[in-house]
Amino acid sequence: MPMLADPSQKYRAYTPLNLPNRQWPTKTFSAPPIWLSTDLRDGNQALANPMTIEQKTLFFRQLVKCGVKEIEVAYPAASDTDFDFVRGLIENNEVPDDVLTPAREDLIRRTVDSVAGSKRAIIHLYNATSPTFRNVVFRNTKEQTVELAVSHTKIVRQLTEESAEKYGTKFRYEYSPETFTQTEPDFAIEICEAVKAAWGKAGTGDDRITFNLPATVEIAPPNHYADQIENFCNKISEREKVIVSLHPHNDRGTGIAAAELGVLAGGQRIEGSRYPYAGELVFTAFSGSHQDAIKKGFEDQKQRHTLAAEKGEPQYWDMPYLPIDPADPRPDLRSRKGGIAYLIKQHLLLDLPRKMQVAFYHVVQEVSDREAREMTVEDITTAFRQTYHYGGPKYKGRLVLRNFKISTEPGEDPSDHSGDEAPDERRRFDGTISVDGVLRVIRGDGNGPLSALLDALKTHLDIDLSIREYTEHIIGDTDGQNAKAASYVELVPAGDRKSTESWWGVGADSDIAGSGLRAVLSAANNAIGERALPELKLSVGFNAKSGQADISSVLVNSLGLELPRRFQASFFEVVQRAARDAGGEISVGALTDLFRETYAYGASTPKISLPTFKMEHVGDGSRRLITGEVSFSGKAAKINGEGNGPLSALLAALHAHIDGELSLREYSEHSLGEGVDVVAASYVELIYEQAGQKKRSAWGVAADADITASGLKAVLGAVSRLEVVVKGN
Repeated sequence: MPMLADPSQKYRAYTPLNLPNRQWPTKTFSAPPIWLSTDLRDGNQALANPMTIEQKTLFFRQLVKCGVKEIEVAYPAASDTDFDFVRGLIENNEVPDDVLTPAREDLIRRTVDSVAGSKRAIIHLYNATSPTFRNVVFRNTKEQTVELAVSHTKIVRQLTEESAEKYGTKFRYEYSPETFTQTEPDFAIEICEAVKAAWGKAGTGDDRITFNLPATVEIAPPNHYADQIENFCNKISEREKVIVSLHPHNDRGTGIAAAELGVLAGGQRIEGSRYPYAGELVFTAFSGSHQDAIKKGFEDQKQRHTLAAEKGEPQYWDMPYLPIDPADPRPDLRSRKGGIAYLIKQHLLLDLPRKMQVAFYHVVQEVSDREAREMTVEDITTAFRQTYHYGGPKYKGRLVLRNFKISTEPGEDPSDHSGDEAPDERRRFDGTISVDGVLRVIRGDGNGPLSALLDALKTHLDIDLSIREYTEHIIGDTDGQNAKAASYVELVPAGDRKSTESWWGVGADSDIAGSGLRAVLSAANNAIGERALPELKLSVGFNAKSGQADISSVLVNSLGLELPRRFQASFFEVVQRAARDAGGEISVGALTDLFRETYAYGASTPKISLPTFKMEHVGDGSRRLITGEVSFSGKAAKINGEGNGPLSALLAALHAHIDGELSLREYSEHSLGEGVDVVAASYVELIYEQAGQKKRSAWGVAADADITASGLKAVLGAVSRLEVVVKGN
């Protein structure tokens, strides 16, 4: 829904309860309420990163130490983690006399199973009862909503009686008309009366039934909640058989006041309040059921607003779990830096560091001033993507990360360090980046991946910067399967950490190192602006200025080949010898031709080839068998060999035809090309040992649409360069 000049126009005022003889304002506290800790269930559900079993266990033990007797420990029917957590507490005898765990109507049996064997347990059933949930989320009538609660209460009774007979567990029952504060007061009482009758066992003392009355979303002042509680206490039958439990939330910041006034109004028990939709988590619902309800709410509201617009009626906001339109914290550019950051977090899932919020605020302010209009959410997110080159090729900067490898190099002698201090290790960055559309191979060293990249930028592109601030967090699924890391970097001129000039960058990647490296390049793009960067020029030989990274840059641009580092060094020696013979210079074209000639790359008639072959799985499927024929300089020979993989199988097959022994020293591969034209490029380094001869090594390279064939051809290319001795020749 679009933001309005006066957003209050789209909200209906809450309807106060007509309670002319309210008594709670004149009452005082005479006894403490029953306290239930819901931190492990409702509180944990509100976390962007829920607690692990170990964290929940530690939290549970602390609650027990504090003397809390009713603990809502989990949602055992919702996940294996929660189920296993509950079972662990019971099987390890960690459960005190009173423990609570919630249940859902369609998962009651699993919930009862989770507490089997405990001394005492409270089974908590709930269903949402407000008009919005009945009409939009569940599409149930009042009668159907009551029947849902009643039928599942009967299921709870049956299963708990069976469990009590088998394990001796003492069960109590709790029911919540979820969204109580948004439910018609008389209907809330009606459904609770029906549940009490269905339970049929409500008595006095420990046999009382608990009715938990949640302010699922706090939409009104605390005095309104107190009125609703007093009204419920006055009208519910058999009051002596009922514990009225309060469950205030703190969306408006008055959760404690609501709890206190609710006790004065007759509440006897408090389930601790929490901040599910306030502060940093404002308007955020993390559970799947919440998200589903909100999705349905948006779909229904779109239809309602369309009809209202046609009739010229107000388009009121009415959404499950969201009492206020998230678009309404509109970016007041004079004071709402946090509002802009909130929009970025909501739409791009990026939680910006405070200093970056301030930096981006100035960007938005500048755009707004220049265009003399209020910026929409799309304007703001687009400005962010353009400023920090975030979000795909459309927003890429002058420097773009193509690929990288981070390796570790030992620093000082490890023996010089004591046993309780890890030796220093240097990180080496080897990668390919696009510089103004031209691919460059760069490398650098540092204490970590980011400092190694900065060293590479300084060495190859004369970009001299250092890191002043770095932060990171996880975005996406928290189970790790689809999670990504988001990284934020502030760069300053090298050697000047107190500089008043700095540049921020952001990166996201499934690999945390890749995320940080992208953030560095994002900031570096802002730092270099439009200034010219050193071009790639070749000068090889005496007083040479070009290194092996420059040579590799030529090959990645001309052939698309990203040579392994050891291969780069090997070919650089070949280039140096060729340049020396040519007077110290070599052209880009000559360099490419030299590579093709040296490694027979792309040759139509290689010295050693594999005209036909068949690769099969053998044994338990973990080994490979190759059969076929190899052509040694035009002379065909049958081959048969077995190994752990295709390459080792081919080497085993070749050993029957050569003197000496071949072994694989290094292998790597990458994709080459795009779309339907993509092929595999393979690199192989072999070692050749022959009796009485010095050990030799050579590289081979090949490309093929079949990745196995690519590797096999690379092996034969290396064999050719080794000039192995073929038996019988």
